[in-house]
Amino acid sequence: MHSKHLRLPTNVLVLVSSSGFTRSAIEKARQFGITTAVPGEIEPGRFGTEVVGKLDAIWMKSFTLTVGKVRLWVEESADRPAEIVVPFLDTSLFFEDGDFAMSAQDLAQGFMSSVDLENDAMRDALGDEEFFTIGRDPATAIEPESGEAVDLYLKKEEPTGNYLRKITRIEITGSAEVTVAEIPLTHRELNGTGYSAGAAKLGDRAVLVVATETPSGETSLTARFDAP
Repeated sequence: MHSKHLRLPTNVLVLVSSSGFTRSAIEKARQFGITTAVPGEIEPGRFGTEVVGKLDAIWMKSFTLTVGKVRLWVEESADRPAEIVVPFLDTSLFFEDGDFAMSAQDLAQGFMSSVDLENDAMRDALGDEEFFTIGRDPATAIEPESGEAVDLYLKKEEPTGNYLRKITRIEITGSAEVTVAEIPLTHRELNGTGYSAGAAKLGDRAVLVVATETPSGETSLTARFDAP
């Protein structure tokens, strides 16, 4: 390991062994400036925590959401009431000045990529869900030059001219594929930091999860996925 790290752009090398190190190994590590560490059992009550030393397992979920239908709510105008429009995915949407903004599909994909995952539906998902519906109002977009949220408009073509109607809400429905994995946790302490670790299969991918917590309460959670 010392020879390997001589060729790598690293400045710290820590070797961890759950079974400990021999005296000669510790001495050689000291000579090379290598830190050795041996995990220990968690002392009860040492970490006032939500995870470390407390949870038997955590649950990880993955969601594959495919757009099926987009519905747009447009506001009323002088001669037309408010209505709900189901556009084609390639339907053009516009800024207030009439310039092209994006397609309905681009709006849907952008909206889905920014969905807040801290919601009850995703938190409570069991893995047997087949469909999804998500919505947002107002249905704004980010203007490329200013970076500000701006309103979007749907163009209504009439014999007397083309009229822009403000979009007030977007709703997306489609198919959902949900994968759920229970990850059992083991709890240990390493150099004053408590950690919980576990591994499982999430679909066709292996995932390793490590949660850490210091005695002062600083926490972090890391997940590493192996390729299918």
